[in-house]
Amino acid sequence: MLQTCRKDTIIHYICNGKCKRHKIQNKDKQAQKQPGTMSRIDDERRTVRLMIRLYCRRKEGNKRLCDECKAMAEYADERLSRCRFGDSKPTCRLCTVHCYRKDMRAKMREIMRFSGPRMLIYHPIAAIKHIVRETLRK
Repeated sequence: MLQTCRKDTIIHYICNGKCKRHKIQNKDKQAQKQPGTMSRIDDERRTVRLMIRLYCRRKEGNKRLCDECKAMAEYADERLSRCRFGDSKPTCRLCTVHCYRKDMRAKMREIMRFSGPRMLIYHPIAAIKHIVRETLRK
């Protein structure tokens, strides 16, 4: 059965939603239908924020995020939102493109070295997810 869709006054014929454009739309609809699922980028963003919060609380002794850690979290969010790999993004350590500035990359490396082992204690599910994704990516 043929259907028509209209996009920018161009009629596009599809056969049961199997063309490339409609497959992508159908995937988006399926992803929206599944409650409780997060995109890869959102999950990575959550993990990075947990690591930054853990670093700021345990290493620096702050009850709330300090200005430097807030800036780091915002910078990481910005970098993740611009990630060229999208949902197929590897963990930052295995990524082929280093999108952080050198000073921010050094700070993030320090944060991750401190927080990484402690994530198993404070946030075990997020840590195990992160480890599994990294292991599967290798």
